[in-house]
Amino acid sequence: MPHLIFIASRDEIVPSTSVVEYSEGMLESLKKVDFDQSFVILHLVGQIPDNGRIKEIIRRNGTVYIKLQEFSAEPGNYMFRGFTLPYQITAIEKKGKWGKEVKFILEVEGGYILAQEQHYIP
Repeated sequence: MPHLIFIASRDEIVPSTSVVEYSEGMLESLKKVDFDQSFVILHLVGQIPDNGRIKEIIRRNGTVYIKLQEFSAEPGNYMFRGFTLPYQITAIEKKGKWGKEVKFILEVEGGYILAQEQHYIP
């Protein structure tokens, strides 16, 4: 499974591989996106708990950094394992100039890089 999936236009809503299938609810949400104003990133969370949410998105010099919240249980505490959807979806507003290949880095707050990929954002 890919760590990052980009949907930057209506043409990219239909998955190009059989690895990813969208639920009806997600398809309906994607169809409502104004791709002239924003684009969508799905990031793989797999079996990490809900705290694997995006904390911050920063665009710097042609690179977009997507930082996930870091989590660790304090001494004396523990986490219950549960099931989550494998991907979380985030819409990113297009501000400034795009229209080029952009590097995306998915990392945990502490700086550990989970994925690096490039995608053309119109």
